[in-house]
Amino acid sequence: MFAAITAGCGALLVVVNIFFRVRGADFKALMLKTCCGAMFVITAAAAVLSLPAPLGAFELSLGIWVLLGLFFGLLGDVWLGVKELTADYYDSYFKAGFASFGLGHLCFVIGMLLAFRLEWPEIVASAAFAAIIPAAIIGGAARLGLDFGGLKWVAASYGFLLCWTTSTGFTAAFSSVQSAGLDPSAGQPFFLPLLIAVGGVLFLISDLVLAAIYFGGLKERNLAHAACYVFYYGAQFTIALSLLALA
Repeated sequence: MFAAITAGCGALLVVVNIFFRVRGADFKALMLKTCCGAMFVITAAAAVLSLPAPLGAFELSLGIWVLLGLFFGLLGDVWLGVKELTADYYDSYFKAGFASFGLGHLCFVIGMLLAFRLEWPEIVASAAFAAIIPAAIIGGAARLGLDFGGLKWVAASYGFLLCWTTSTGFTAAFSSVQSAGLDPSAGQPFFLPLLIAVGGVLFLISDLVLAAIYFGGLKERNLAHAACYVFYYGAQFTIALSLLALA
């Protein structure tokens, strides 16, 4: 119940955040953005604390990795927010944001790989699928009107980790259903990785909008930023609330 309350408060804060962000990037907007990030971390922590004790190795392992991934997402929020307030070290803050979000997605992937014990063929297949979308975007950047400049390989690496979160989530969900004989109570919960995968899809939509803003010269930035925030925070809160499926 507490996790649902924190998620609801976080959603209201996101609405306020969007209102201030479309008016312009300033220190107040950065603070609101940071508070929103803190709320999805708190929501995940509340979800873990709401689990019936004692927690098993499966719940602890996945809970810790998801929490760590969300924390890196919060750091990414801060770095990308700071870069909008100063021209000094703009590219450095941009790369720091990419790195933080990338580490966050890597944490989600590691958590699912360890918890659901995927076999090597499944891991390789999920990684191969994850490479398709970033490869297509980077390879077709000119046709899409995108110019990544010196951030080309940074964006490609981040895109791979993001898509790997999604493909690993779907793979883990399918594997869990297969091992449980279509009975979630007989094995590891398949709903959790499915929610993480859905969160990955929302993340991808958000980042495609960001790509159009930062690398495609999109002019209608206020509406685009609002859409980006809706999908981005939708992704983070979906991943945070996925831990409730461990109960």
